[in-house]
Amino acid sequence: MKNAIQFTKTLFLTLLIITYSCSKDDDPIVINLQNLEVTIYENPTVGQVIGTIESDNNASLIFSITSQTPNGALEINENTGELTVADATLFDFETNPTITATIAADKAQNTATVTISVNNTNELSVQDYTTTVDENPVNGHSLGTVQASGDATLSFSIASQTPAGALSIDTSTGELTVADATLFDYETNPIITASISVDNSGNIQTLTATINLEDKHEIGEYKFGGVIFWINATGDEGLVLALNNLSTNSAWGCVGMVTGATGTEIGTGETNTNTVISAGCAPSGSAVEQVSNLNLNGYDDWFLPSSGEWIEVYNNLSVIQPIILSNGGDDLSLLYWSSSENDAYNVSAFLFTPPGDGTTYSFQKSSTTIRTRPVRAWTDF
Repeated sequence: MKNAIQFTKTLFLTLLIITYSCSKDDDPIVINLQNLEVTIYENPTVGQVIGTIESDNNASLIFSITSQTPNGALEINENTGELTVADATLFDFETNPTITATIAADKAQNTATVTISVNNTNELSVQDYTTTVDENPVNGHSLGTVQASGDATLSFSIASQTPAGALSIDTSTGELTVADATLFDYETNPIITASISVDNSGNIQTLTATINLEDKHEIGEYKFGGVIFWINATGDEGLVLALNNLSTNSAWGCVGMVTGATGTEIGTGETNTNTVISAGCAPSGSAVEQVSNLNLNGYDDWFLPSSGEWIEVYNNLSVIQPIILSNGGDDLSLLYWSSSENDAYNVSAFLFTPPGDGTTYSFQKSSTTIRTRPVRAWTDF
């Protein structure tokens, strides 16, 4: 009898446990999504993480966005619930200071509300800057002003430049100026560049400034068939000296005739030479005859310089002499014929060797101890 009672109790407990267990397993799992509130600055990048939708259960869920305002602002990873920026242009404080969305999950009994507060930033816009200037400006010369616009007070600085030290910038206005004029040399640096930072106490943008240099003719340049020794005020006309002597022992021209070649100023050498030739005063082998028949470096318009033109050569000797020598030319020394006639028997010659260098002397046209070197004129128009 006792065994029967004990068996009955055991069976009852077993059935009770089974019944209780079955009732627990059959109860539905309740999963709740949690709302998400975040604050970010405007103008994020596409793909930037906003946050992740959380639940009160670790079950795997499939997430989706059921609605959002403005539309298209957000994307969600359906497996992780991670929210990211889909359209960065919509995260603009002035247009959409608050962005909202409703998130659903397949096993959740509720939806989550996402509220994104967009904070304002000091916005900034810059433009790359390009200009063209003549080479050889002066220090402080204005190169123009870089363009930038935005909120708050702007501050400008040069982050880097090539060549270093060429430019300065006004930190308040963005005006670029020449800092080292020696670097504005077309032959060495035809293009000068700089990276400019624009700061408005909340945002920093970088622009590129490009300064293109225009080639300007310079004293000492080897071009137009010789070395430039004179340039006019507008820079479009000048004179060059040949690298080499034509002779060291030629007489000037005819003797005993006044040709009228009396010009002494810069710009009169060509007229003097043509005057002597027209007068028939250029016998074979003479200095005037040699320059009149000369075809050198592709030019056939060479002439004897006037006395004033020789003075200009001498005044720029320290600049042009090294260029002459480095290009295989003859050193300027002793006396050189000019085209400036003094009278029927004498003409001016210029001395380059001390004592008395830098001086014009009168010599007989028949002298054969004086050197001949031609010059020519060039124009840039």
